[in-house]
Amino acid sequence: MALDTLTDARPKTADDDVSALSRGLSLLETITASPHPLTVKELAQQTGIPRPTVARIASTLVNAGYVRQLEGKDRFFPTTRSLELANTFLAHFDMCKAVRPFLRELAEECGAAVHLCLRNRLDMVVIESVRPSVGPIIVRLGLGDRLQLAHSAIGRAHLASLPPEERDPLVESLRLSGANEGMDLRAMVKKAARELGDKGFVSAFGDWHSDINAVAVPLQSPAGEHFAINCGGPAFLFSRETVLEHLGPRLVDTAAKIQELIGRVVLGA
Repeated sequence: MALDTLTDARPKTADDDVSALSRGLSLLETITASPHPLTVKELAQQTGIPRPTVARIASTLVNAGYVRQLEGKDRFFPTTRSLELANTFLAHFDMCKAVRPFLRELAEECGAAVHLCLRNRLDMVVIESVRPSVGPIIVRLGLGDRLQLAHSAIGRAHLASLPPEERDPLVESLRLSGANEGMDLRAMVKKAARELGDKGFVSAFGDWHSDINAVAVPLQSPAGEHFAINCGGPAFLFSRETVLEHLGPRLVDTAAKIQELIGRVVLGA
């Protein structure tokens, strides 16, 4: 019997999608996302890939120049070549270019830091960052920095905007990660969705950082990618009242302008 006939005769499983390439990409993502070099054992634990396979893939990534191994140690960290992949992506990413003037206008008007983020695994990754030209620089997020989905306004806005078939598996992954112990994730998402529906934005007060208050809105590009924008700053400058009555509505207005530009509905607006 032909191989393609065998393939068509049985249901496709998750194992069919696990190739050398997908494993390599998973490993590279894990290494680049870590704040410190990771061992083969740690990589195996975080990716679910067997240790012998991790060792082989890591060696391949080292030879290709995307990963470097600490001399004399079983620890791996990304090289600048890995960062070049992200920089090339960002350099040709029209969404960043399209929204940048709106983010700049919002930052200057509100005197607050503004960020455009895209989800990667269980974090929101900053792909555009704008700070006001005048005022203290308190929120020091830059390109490539990450905010946890469950503990940030922008992460919650993203979760609240997703359809159940995409959101529910993601919430389960958050639960299994162990990083949100003690948090009722489903109640959090329900609350965020309610706020998004009622106000058009999602707020967070001291959740990402004890002294930072912020609001966020989700967006969707014409190609269907899910993004989110946040705006916020130190609590001594942006009180709960200021965030809810000024930053939130102003962020929704900005999202509406972007909506008009890209020709897609801003989720929750």
